[in-house]
Amino acid sequence: MKILTVDPEDILQDKIREISCTLDEVGIISHKDLGSASPGSLGVDVVIGTGDFSRHSPVGEVLLKWRTHPETYLVPCWIGTNRDTFEKCCLWPALTVDRFGEQMEASCLCDWLAEVADWQQNRMHVGVSHSFSEHSPLELLTSLSLRRASGTLTVFDQEGNQGRFHLLEGSLSGAELKHLRDEEAFGDLLSWTAGSYHWEPNGSASGPSHCGQPLERLIAQGLQLIRDANLLFHFLSELGQKISRTESEAALDDGAVPYFQQIRKLYHLIEGDMSARDVIEISPLSKPRTMNALAKWLSLGDLQSRPLEDQPRKHRLLIVDDSKLMCRALETVFSKDPRFEIVGIGHDGYEAIRLIEEREPDAVTLDIQMPNMDGLTALKHIMIRNPKPVVILSAFTKETSRLTYDSFKYGAVDVFAKPSAGTLEEMARNAEELRNRIIQASCVRIEAAQYIRRAKAGNTASSSDADQEEVNAGIVQQRVIITLCGTGGFPSLLKLLLSLPRSQSLPPIVACMALSEKVVEALMPNLQKDSQLRIQEAQDEAPLTPGTCYLYSHECRYQLEKIKKHIHLKASANGNGKHRPFDTLLYSATEALGDQTVAVLISGTGEDGVDGLRCVRQAGGQALVLSPRACLKPELPQLVLDQGYAREVRTPCDLANLLEGYPRSYPAVGAT
Repeated sequence: MKILTVDPEDILQDKIREISCTLDEVGIISHKDLGSASPGSLGVDVVIGTGDFSRHSPVGEVLLKWRTHPETYLVPCWIGTNRDTFEKCCLWPALTVDRFGEQMEASCLCDWLAEVADWQQNRMHVGVSHSFSEHSPLELLTSLSLRRASGTLTVFDQEGNQGRFHLLEGSLSGAELKHLRDEEAFGDLLSWTAGSYHWEPNGSASGPSHCGQPLERLIAQGLQLIRDANLLFHFLSELGQKISRTESEAALDDGAVPYFQQIRKLYHLIEGDMSARDVIEISPLSKPRTMNALAKWLSLGDLQSRPLEDQPRKHRLLIVDDSKLMCRALETVFSKDPRFEIVGIGHDGYEAIRLIEEREPDAVTLDIQMPNMDGLTALKHIMIRNPKPVVILSAFTKETSRLTYDSFKYGAVDVFAKPSAGTLEEMARNAEELRNRIIQASCVRIEAAQYIRRAKAGNTASSSDADQEEVNAGIVQQRVIITLCGTGGFPSLLKLLLSLPRSQSLPPIVACMALSEKVVEALMPNLQKDSQLRIQEAQDEAPLTPGTCYLYSHECRYQLEKIKKHIHLKASANGNGKHRPFDTLLYSATEALGDQTVAVLISGTGEDGVDGLRCVRQAGGQALVLSPRACLKPELPQLVLDQGYAREVRTPCDLANLLEGYPRSYPAVGAT
């Protein structure tokens, strides 16, 4: 096997030398030694490239030259960078055996070479129906060309669009793909990176009867057009960059160029500032020919580009749902919003895990009911392997459902019911709410899942002698941890509660949650089952006991009341003032406990709780706030921090460690 290395910085020398020692009959050629030799004359079996993959880099140029050359386009490539990073600055006609990634260990390279050898033996096989992840368009069309096939090839993109290609003895007799026809449809298909196909042999009789161009010639022309299309990246960093027309129209002077009428129409479709990707989407031409036209106009000054740093950063979104119809609907919802860039679409949990590693999204929408690997199983893997903000999007996730609870338990940032039919106004409102919730989710800092194994409730280790003395002396009863769980805070509160041990030395926890009474009631059995703490609903006149968490909805108002040496919960009338359950609880805690008060704020909006936290600090108590970067709704935590009323804590697990060590883990008042 002969290997061509494109390695300007000599990064691969030691690894290639190790491969040479491991495998027999392996020859190594460096791109530096190619000279003027024709690529097809060298007999190269694979190309391995590493180094700088920025736009029009030498590495990318060599790889593209080999992939688009008519004699070497079936040579597999290992590209030493993230796939998404590479495809941002290169239109790449892929082979399924191509590999991406910087981890080029000798053992991995040897495994890949074995995979390439197997692929070379089997790449001519074409099944009836397959995903393009199994046979890329380039492989499929080459196989049909070499076999001089006759029949109908039906292709489907991820949006559900369908195209048909009619073949007669290895030639294209007709094609329709969206609004494209014949050669343009063929050129567009070559640039696809995802989708599926169905091959029906001997079906040419149903298509056009004329015999068109041989597939072999169309493949060569299409690859050359793709190579020319990549000139666009000499002017743009990525296809998301904005372009606009200038007063010059020099490129429109030559009416003799092929496809002139479509090119002229394309130019006039560019209105104001548009991203190159949006222009490609509405173009009457194939993607490669459109990119070629844009590159020409930018070189002649007919178009101008806006620097990428002047453009607001887009939120990179991965959509995962087994329903192609739902994927298409979601793509429509998000593609209309300039704040989003859809970086991939998956249809089961395995694809979700793979695409997260390849595309590095800022947020993921994840269905629950999917084949092969369901959403909750995928969520567990994601939170362990490559944590990302995940929003569960399902028809089965009502606020009170077990699936909703499990989604939060395994790491989801938010849960949203799938868009459903309604009036146009209702659908537009739901779509806008979904977009805003995804924006909020994508800004949340996610920590890797930490599965904390503790003894089961009832089998916990006994408290230390010192802790037990505190309990016997009634000291613990003089302390209470007040937890304010604002809007969007339940996932973090859940992680906090599941991280705390059941211990008599842990002061009582009173948690007011921005959830309805109905939802709090529905959550209780699950929390009581999963938490090591005793979990109880708050009740009027109830005395507080150590190692117990008392939960209630913000629709209620409770106060702390000190009766002799014990602290009790007491229901509070709403009175004539505003309903401010957080402040009400904090005011009473400060009065009853003074400097023994510990207050924790998790997520939220508005101002309820700000003045109460000020009182806690003034009384000498401790106020902790979960970092806004870890909150779905960061507004209230940020307001409290800006006022200097609380100490910032980075993650829910850090909060649990602080509370578990109370009071030994707390700094003196005023420390940061």
